[in-house]
Amino acid sequence: MDNYLVNFYHLDDDKEEKKVCWFYCESFAEYIKFLHFCKKYGVEFYIRQDDENIEESDKNNYGIPRRIEDFNVNYGSEDCIQTIDVWLR
Repeated sequence: MDNYLVNFYHLDDDKEEKKVCWFYCESFAEYIKFLHFCKKYGVEFYIRQDDENIEESDKNNYGIPRRIEDFNVNYGSEDCIQTIDVWLR
């Protein structure tokens, strides 16, 4: 099975985007549908405390809910994997 990379970024008014966590998923199309739903209905996201991919500087932001500002699908080619970039505000 193929694994697809999902990247999450914080967008803050006074800062540039910052990658905060990432993971691999197997159901690329289903995850895109999920992101559309979350963006449309304002579903809040929290950073998982046990996520090993979180930067140390973001560990104090566990309790801050974030909503999807936008996301982008990079379909790639045979030379690179497919990715989904998600921006949270």
